[in-house]
Amino acid sequence: MFSPHFHAALIQIGAFLIAGAFHTGVDFLIYNLLTRHPLQLTRVKANCISTTVAMAISFTINLNVVFHPENSEGMLRIMKFLMVTAFSSYVLQNLIIRLMSEVWLAPAKSAVWISRRISLSSSLQEDFFQKNIAKGTAVSVGIVWNFLWYRHFVFSN
Repeated sequence: MFSPHFHAALIQIGAFLIAGAFHTGVDFLIYNLLTRHPLQLTRVKANCISTTVAMAISFTINLNVVFHPENSEGMLRIMKFLMVTAFSSYVLQNLIIRLMSEVWLAPAKSAVWISRRISLSSSLQEDFFQKNIAKGTAVSVGIVWNFLWYRHFVFSN
Protein backbone atom coordinates (compact mmCIF):
# COMPACT_ATOMS: atom_id res chain seq x y z
CA MET A 1 0.00 0.00 0.00
CA PHE A 2 2.82 2.41 0.86
CA SER A 3 5.96 2.79 -1.20
CA PRO A 4 9.33 1.46 -0.02
CA HIS A 5 10.52 5.11 0.10
CA PHE A 6 7.71 5.93 2.55
CA HIS A 7 8.63 2.97 4.79
CA ALA A 8 12.30 3.96 4.69
CA ALA A 9 11.37 7.52 5.68
CA LEU A 10 9.32 6.23 8.62
CA ILE A 11 12.19 4.04 9.80
CA GLN A 12 14.56 6.98 9.50
CA ILE A 13 12.23 9.24 11.51
CA GLY A 14 11.91 6.53 14.17
CA ALA A 15 15.67 6.08 14.39
CA PHE A 16 16.10 9.86 14.58
CA LEU A 17 13.61 10.08 17.45
CA ILE A 18 15.25 7.22 19.38
CA ALA A 19 18.72 8.71 18.90
CA GLY A 20 17.31 12.11 19.80
CA ALA A 21 15.74 10.76 22.97
CA PHE A 22 19.13 9.43 24.05
CA HIS A 23 21.18 12.56 23.46
CA THR A 24 18.33 14.75 24.73
CA GLY A 25 18.33 12.73 27.95
CA VAL A 26 22.05 13.43 28.30
CA ASP A 27 21.37 17.10 27.52
CA PHE A 28 18.64 17.39 30.20
CA LEU A 29 20.74 15.54 32.79
CA ILE A 30 23.72 17.85 32.33
CA TYR A 31 21.46 20.94 32.15
CA ASN A 32 19.75 20.06 35.43
CA LEU A 33 23.03 19.22 37.19
CA LEU A 34 24.59 22.51 36.10
CA THR A 35 21.61 24.61 37.25
CA ARG A 36 21.57 23.00 40.73
CA HIS A 37 23.62 23.60 43.81
CA PRO A 38 26.63 23.83 44.01
CA LEU A 39 27.24 25.11 40.44
CA GLN A 40 23.98 27.02 39.92
CA LEU A 41 24.87 28.26 36.45
CA THR A 42 22.32 30.42 34.66
CA ARG A 43 19.90 28.51 32.45
CA VAL A 44 21.42 29.89 29.25
CA LYS A 45 25.02 29.07 30.29
CA ALA A 46 23.99 25.58 31.41
CA ASN A 47 22.15 25.08 28.12
CA CYS A 48 25.24 26.05 26.10
CA ILE A 49 27.32 23.43 27.91
CA SER A 50 24.70 20.67 27.90
CA THR A 51 23.82 21.14 24.23
CA THR A 52 27.50 21.07 23.24
CA VAL A 53 27.91 17.63 24.80
CA ALA A 54 24.64 16.46 23.25
CA MET A 55 25.71 17.86 19.89
CA ALA A 56 28.80 15.65 19.78
CA ILE A 57 26.72 12.59 20.63
CA SER A 58 24.08 13.58 18.07
CA PHE A 59 26.56 13.93 15.21
CA THR A 60 28.06 10.52 15.85
CA ILE A 61 24.72 8.72 16.07
CA ASN A 62 23.08 10.56 13.17
CA LEU A 63 26.04 10.00 10.86
CA ASN A 64 26.57 6.32 11.68
CA VAL A 65 23.07 5.07 12.46
CA VAL A 66 20.23 7.33 11.34
CA PHE A 67 21.23 8.85 8.00
CA HIS A 68 24.46 6.93 7.14
CA PRO A 69 25.10 8.74 3.85
CA GLU A 70 26.89 6.83 1.11
CA ASN A 71 29.37 9.56 0.31
CA SER A 72 31.83 10.87 2.83
CA GLU A 73 32.19 14.64 2.87
CA GLY A 74 34.44 14.71 5.95
CA MET A 75 34.98 18.24 7.16
CA LEU A 76 32.25 19.67 4.93
CA ARG A 77 29.66 17.44 6.59
CA ILE A 78 30.95 18.37 10.06
CA MET A 79 30.76 22.07 9.16
CA LYS A 80 27.18 21.68 7.87
CA PHE A 81 26.21 19.81 11.04
CA LEU A 82 27.79 22.42 13.29
CA MET A 83 26.14 25.28 11.40
CA VAL A 84 22.65 23.76 11.62
CA THR A 85 22.95 22.36 15.13
CA ALA A 86 24.72 25.38 16.59
CA PHE A 87 21.96 27.66 15.34
CA SER A 88 19.35 25.34 16.83
CA SER A 89 21.19 24.87 20.13
CA TYR A 90 22.67 28.27 20.77
CA VAL A 91 20.21 30.62 19.06
CA LEU A 92 16.77 28.99 18.88
CA GLN A 93 16.97 27.12 22.19
CA ASN A 94 18.48 29.99 24.14
CA LEU A 95 15.92 32.46 22.78
CA ILE A 96 13.08 30.14 23.77
CA ILE A 97 14.58 29.43 27.22
CA ARG A 98 15.06 33.14 27.86
CA LEU A 99 11.57 33.97 26.59
CA MET A 100 9.94 31.28 28.74
CA SER A 101 12.06 32.14 31.79
CA GLU A 102 11.60 35.90 31.70
CA VAL A 103 8.65 36.87 29.50
CA TRP A 104 6.15 34.09 28.80
CA LEU A 105 5.77 32.39 32.18
CA ALA A 106 2.27 30.96 31.68
CA PRO A 107 3.33 27.41 30.64
CA ALA A 108 5.56 26.98 33.70
CA LYS A 109 2.99 28.52 36.03
CA SER A 110 0.36 26.16 34.62
CA ALA A 111 2.63 23.14 35.17
CA VAL A 112 3.23 24.21 38.76
CA TRP A 113 -0.50 24.70 39.33
CA ILE A 114 -1.27 21.24 37.90
CA SER A 115 1.50 19.63 39.95
CA ARG A 116 0.07 21.09 43.13
CA ARG A 117 -3.35 19.69 42.25
CA ILE A 118 -1.96 16.18 41.81
CA SER A 119 0.40 16.43 44.81
CA LEU A 120 3.71 16.47 42.95
CA SER A 121 4.82 19.85 44.20
CA SER A 122 5.91 18.50 47.56
CA SER A 123 8.75 16.60 45.89
CA LEU A 124 9.44 18.84 42.89
CA GLN A 125 10.19 22.52 43.27
CA GLU A 126 8.71 25.29 41.17
CA ASP A 127 12.12 26.07 39.64
CA PHE A 128 12.35 22.48 38.38
CA PHE A 129 9.13 22.94 36.41
CA GLN A 130 10.07 26.38 35.13
CA LYS A 131 13.48 25.43 33.80
CA ASN A 132 12.38 22.09 32.33
CA ILE A 133 9.24 23.43 30.65
CA ALA A 134 11.42 26.09 29.02
CA LYS A 135 14.11 23.57 28.05
CA GLY A 136 11.55 21.02 26.84
CA THR A 137 9.85 23.56 24.59
CA ALA A 138 13.22 24.68 23.23
CA VAL A 139 14.26 21.08 22.53
CA SER A 140 10.94 20.37 20.76
CA VAL A 141 11.49 23.25 18.36
CA GLY A 142 15.08 22.08 17.86
CA ILE A 143 13.98 18.52 17.01
CA VAL A 144 11.87 19.69 14.08
CA TRP A 145 14.53 22.17 12.90
CA ASN A 146 17.32 19.61 13.11
CA PHE A 147 15.52 16.74 11.41
CA LEU A 148 14.54 18.83 8.40
CA TRP A 149 18.00 20.34 7.97
CA TYR A 150 19.83 17.06 8.65
CA ARG A 151 17.77 15.13 6.16
CA HIS A 152 17.86 17.67 3.34
CA PHE A 153 21.21 19.38 3.89
CA VAL A 154 23.66 17.85 6.36
CA PHE A 155 23.33 14.12 5.66
CA SER A 156 21.81 14.20 2.17
CA ASN A 157 23.54 12.08 -0.45
